Amino acid sequence: FLVEWDDGTEDTKLDEDKFADAVALQFPSAAAKEKPHFGMGDPENTVNIWFWKAAWQRPADITESYADSDDFVGGSLAGNPISERKSPVQNIVAQGFGSATDMETSAVQNVAGSSTWQANRWAVVFKRALPSQNKLDVTFNEGTVTPIAFAVWNGSDSNRGGRKALS
Repeated sequence: FLVEWDDGTEDTKLDEDKFADAVALQFPSAAAKEKPHFGMGDPENTVNIWFWKAAWQRPADITESYADSDDFVGGSLAGNPISERKSPVQNIVAQGFGSATDMETSAVQNVAGSSTWQANRWAVVFKRALPSQNKLDVTFNEGTVTPIAFAVWNGSDSNRGGRKALS
């Protein structure tokens, strides 16, 4: 998937009053029985969310201060393997508001991503093989329709968490 949007500022750093640009794609997981709620799914119908954050696109420089580097630099300095980001994309499952859980706590990340910010425009690519062995991942079948929701966070507009643009 290629997702592009206009954004006049490249927000890649985090601080107490600065937030990173981000984008997420949400699909019904293979475990969903019906079309889930478009905003984070529901208890009976889980969703698979692919989440990219500009602050994760480049490896954190652990010599910078905690606030300027990344959410996880404190854990990185302590040697916590969960804090070591291998990808700018997080593979998430959710069953309603406040239930987002990272599915990629193992060494295997099945959703890859990359981005560019050029001429006041983000271009983010998400990539994964069509089949997946995980029942919480989205299943893509040729010739079928898969519902999708998009969310974009503009860091310079203080977008973060639930404050975002949704389509």
